[in-house]
Amino acid sequence: MFKKFSEKVRGEIAKAFEKHAKFISEMKSEGDTGTFEVIASTQGKDRDGEIVLQDGIDITNYLKNPVILFGHDYWSLPIGKATEVVKETDKMIIKGVFASAEANPIAQQVRKLYEEGILCAVSIGFIPKQYEGNVITQCELLELSFVPV
Repeated sequence: MFKKFSEKVRGEIAKAFEKHAKFISEMKSEGDTGTFEVIASTQGKDRDGEIVLQDGIDITNYLKNPVILFGHDYWSLPIGKATEVVKETDKMIIKGVFASAEANPIAQQVRKLYEEGILCAVSIGFIPKQYEGNVITQCELLELSFVPV
């Protein structure tokens, strides 16, 4: 009889844990959206000594295919997509969402590094159209990349 009782109790406890774990998992997925918001570009001087004027960045074609890459790797699958591009006088903000693990597992690795504050740099890929010295006055935005450096 004791053995039957303990098996029954064990079964009920297992069911309760299973139900609780499912509830916690559902709560996490509802609040865990995988979104990000980054300052994609500023009018500050970059490492090449160039300045990109924010009002000169053409986003028309980018908005047709708003890809987020890792490390400017144009040959690999995107790790996400931009959901909003906000151009201000001195900066451009991009909001987006990381691709699911099913679509691109690397996206979730990048996401985790971003969320942990380990990977916190981004860089725009663009085609310069017009210069005035070291100032890029017109360019076409191609993509945004999360980058390690």
